[in-house]
Amino acid sequence: MNAGQSRAGTEPRPGPIAPPARRSERAWQVAGFVLGLGLLGACVGLAVGNAQTRAQLAGLLDRPLELAAAAGLSAVAVALPGAHFWLVIRPVRRLRLADTVAVNAVCTLAGYLPFKLSLALRVWVHARRDGLPLGVIGAWLAASSVVLVAGLWPMIAASLWRGSADAWWWAGTAGGLGASLLAVVGVGRAIGGRRGWRRVVWGVDRLGVAALRRAARGRPGRRARAAAAMLSDARTVGLALGLRGVDAGVQAARFLVAAQALGRPLSVEQAVLAGATYFLIQALTPTGTLGAREGGAAGVLALSDAEQVLPLVLAVAAVDTAVTVTLGVIGAAWLRLDRAIARRRTPGGRSDGAPAR
Repeated sequence: MNAGQSRAGTEPRPGPIAPPARRSERAWQVAGFVLGLGLLGACVGLAVGNAQTRAQLAGLLDRPLELAAAAGLSAVAVALPGAHFWLVIRPVRRLRLADTVAVNAVCTLAGYLPFKLSLALRVWVHARRDGLPLGVIGAWLAASSVVLVAGLWPMIAASLWRGSADAWWWAGTAGGLGASLLAVVGVGRAIGGRRGWRRVVWGVDRLGVAALRRAARGRPGRRARAAAAMLSDARTVGLALGLRGVDAGVQAARFLVAAQALGRPLSVEQAVLAGATYFLIQALTPTGTLGAREGGAAGVLALSDAEQVLPLVLAVAAVDTAVTVTLGVIGAAWLRLDRAIARRRTPGGRSDGAPAR
């Protein structure tokens, strides 16, 4: 009897149909990806159609030192998030720094595409290659997201408050990062231990919502507790937040170097805002980063009265893309993803280290 027939053999069975919500989400991501490519194409078209802009971009080949500096900064921008992930999981499991950086390089390359391929690839690599249970990976990603938000909101709030990266912007950002450190570690320590989690369960029980009670006692609760254990270490969280600050500086430095190579004036304030926008869009967009980050950075620079924004943004994006593709290929070779595909995951597998002491 064919699989597509019922037992009577008269009526075909309906095939699996994706839920409407999932189909809508996929359609939205495809639309966002196409829109991003359209923005990128528009930027390139406007730049190519201007003789002065073409000459500026062609002149970059005569500035090897600036190009090398820009490439180095782009490589650092790829490596820093990998170091961030490595730091966050250290209180629970020890992984090799080179491996997490390589994984991030591959995932950054995959982030150019929609459908959250970067996230799916990160989960798959660490589960298959490092033998991490999905529960640990889920807690790790949750804790990393908390640190990411804790490191981003001070910059966003300071930008909305000041509108430019002046002295008060830096002071507000530093103060916000300090507040984030205290809040994240405080909450992590409050709920990370057995006694703390019992208080959480007690509070959830008082709400009287059956779904929340089941979640607190089930797999979501175990993941939340594991994430809290990662976030209870002040040194780990402080270093991770510090890396986010360094990352913001690297993003701004890329625009300053590109502006110098093009011979265009750009203030530190404008570079910081452009770099922060570029980073935020790259970190948060689920529809693929191509086009969206370039359009966002160009818009911020235009609003800040920067001159000749298109060649500047395209120069940064071109170097960044070349470096990302190169490091993504190197990262895949370093991780031997071909072996990870062929090898079955061993239950209870471990990475090269034991849980942190």
